[in-house]
Amino acid sequence: MPHKRRGLREGSSSYTIEDIIRDIKALNSSVLLLSQKMNYLVRNEKILGRNFIILNKKLKEVEHKKPVSLGSAVSEGISEELKDTLDSLDEGIKNNSLMLNEVKSDLNKMNSVYAKKEDLTELKYIVEAINPLEFITLDQAKELLAGKTPSKPKKKK
Repeated sequence: MPHKRRGLREGSSSYTIEDIIRDIKALNSSVLLLSQKMNYLVRNEKILGRNFIILNKKLKEVEHKKPVSLGSAVSEGISEELKDTLDSLDEGIKNNSLMLNEVKSDLNKMNSVYAKKEDLTELKYIVEAINPLEFITLDQAKELLAGKTPSKPKKKK
């Protein structure tokens, strides 16, 4: 996302080193934010997975238990109650599994769209190796074209 450039004349399309540095910093902060959000998604996915395992164990326990027969009317009421409860739990599990599949597909999309940490460290290494701050300045280029001897670059501290 390029910033509005200060000091550019209309029709010129040159970037300054400061503009490039500002763009790199903006991109870096965006990538860090996306990385943090991905970590939250992974953590939430793990929590949901544990909850599903616990719910499945509880559901299996309820399925294996047989209703106590206290009388025909009471046992029918309990079994109907259990059936309703099981149906609602089953529906909840189906909804949760659908949501989990959506989260997984979103994570897969994020993995394919966004850069990984290794890629970013490699890009950082390349930018630092090139070190664009040591290139020739505009004034030095104009002096070379004019035929003057170039002045020594001022060193920044």
